[in-house]
This record gives sequence, C-alpha cells and structure tokens, in this order.
Amino acid sequence: MMPRFTVLSLLLCTAMFAAETSDVYRGRMVRTEEISRQSNPFLRGQFLGYLDGKLAFQIVMFDRAEIFRRAIYEKLIVTRDPSNPDDPGFRSVVPGQFIQGEPERTEEVNELAPAANRAFRYHAGEGPETTARTNDTGVLLDADEAVLLQLEDLRQASVQIVFSNQSDGACHVELTRAEFNNKMGISYEYQKKSYPKNLKAAAEWDKQIYKPGEIATLTLKLSNRGENGDVVRLLGRSLSRWNWLDGKMFYLGDLAPQERATFSRRFIIPDDAPAGIHYLRIGFNDISGTKPQLPLTLQIAYTGNKQSH
Repeated sequence: MMPRFTVLSLLLCTAMFAAETSDVYRGRMVRTEEISRQSNPFLRGQFLGYLDGKLAFQIVMFDRAEIFRRAIYEKLIVTRDPSNPDDPGFRSVVPGQFIQGEPERTEEVNELAPAANRAFRYHAGEGPETTARTNDTGVLLDADEAVLLQLEDLRQASVQIVFSNQSDGACHVELTRAEFNNKMGISYEYQKKSYPKNLKAAAEWDKQIYKPGEIATLTLKLSNRGENGDVVRLLGRSLSRWNWLDGKMFYLGDLAPQERATFSRRFIIPDDAPAGIHYLRIGFNDISGTKPQLPLTLQIAYTGNKQSH
C-alpha cells in the first residue's frame, strides 16, 4: 500500500502543471523566402541628342518583376501561471519549428541590357510610321527625320514617339521642346548676348543635280570667327516659295568662338517637281534680332516636267 503523503504529492504536482497555460508566438525573424516571381520585360527609350547628323534615341530593355515573399519566424512558446497576472512567463524556442508570415507583394525594376541590333517601327505624333535598326549599344538614329518633321512647328510644345518591336513590345517617349533644346544646346536665356556678325555660313548638297522623286540632303556648315567669348546663338530655317523646300529647321544652338558645327536636313522632291533651278534661303533667327540669310539653289534635271519659274 502506497503511503498517503506520496499520493498527496502526486496530486499536488498534477494540479500545478494542469493549471499552467502555454501560448504560441512569433519569435525573431530568421529568414525571408520567395514564394513566386513573375517577370514582365519592357522597353524604355530616351532622347540622346544629335549624333552622326541625326537625332538619336537609345532603347533599353528592363524587367519589372512582381515578387511575393513571406517572412519565416521562430516558433516561440510562453508558459504562464494563469493565477498570477504578473507572471511574465517562461519563453522557449521550439527547435525545428517555424511560423510563416503573410505573403507580401513587391516590385523590382532592373535594367537588363540595351535593345541592340533590333529592327523597330516608330512614328512621331500623327506622322507616318517608319523603320530603323538599333546599333550595338541600342542607339537608333532617326534617319527619316520623322521626329524633326513634327517639331517644324515651333508652337509644338512636345511630341510623342512610339517605338515598337515584334518580340520586345513598345515604349513611348515624350520629347518636350525644353528637353530637345537642352540636348541640342539651344538656349533662350535673354541675358546672354549673341554676335551674328561673326558667323560664317556655307551649305552643301549631296548631289549637283537631282531627279523628281529623289531625296536631296542639304548640310549646313557654320563657324564662329569671333574672339573673346563672342558666342553666336542661332536657329536656321529654310525659306522658299516651294512648299517642299520651305520650313525646314536647322537646330544649331550656341557656337563658341572658333567653333564649327554642321546640321543636315532632307528634302523630298515631289514626282511632279518642275525641272530647272529652284531657289531657297536659310534664314537665321538670332537672339539679338538680326537675321542673316544664306541664299541657295537646287537644280532638278529635265525629265519631261515643266521648267520651274
């Protein structure tokens, strides 16, 4: 027969442990695990300025990743005596057991690489669609002057350019007049002076005689013969009674003393353009108010069309 005091001791111990309560909590975070990742590649474009006689844009590939992650915490058990409201409890970590946090969504945008050696379709504003190919560094040259044509109207504050590729998607570039002027080195700060009398201007066609339907390229060559900081600050514009020769802008910007600059524009000769000599001038809009001009001619060969007059 078991002694009475032994039975009493066992009953007291059992009652004491039965009265304790245990709560489960998250302990310290031990790691973060990735649940899923969704890749969303896209393109970005930016205007670089004037390069090799053309407006240049760089197109770069990016990835916008949609990621779901959750934190992993230690499993923590706190044992308390419910009869003692001030009992801080005994904390213990359960080895090998963890508590998962709620999934959290984040986005990461990472630059991948230039969109090199790819053919792109693009159009500026309401203009026609044209095509060009990027080089090894993802640079595309607007050889067809699609963007310049939309900027001929100086009242145009900005132009939207859309570049698209069959495999990579499309990107939109908003080119504002302010950004364009800045990248082209054109400043309208009235505090600066200009010295157009120091300007030396010449022009050169890529051929001597053209046929109707051809494209004539005119390269304007300028130099500043001034000294001692006499900057020439100019914009050029073609002037002619022929619509297809009139209104082409030449974005020259600031020419420092002894500096030279060139700027080229294309003129599409209509199929019905008359043969003979066609006259135009390049007018320079100078900040000082003076407007020097450079007279030019373009000759079209006789192909059955009427002579110009």
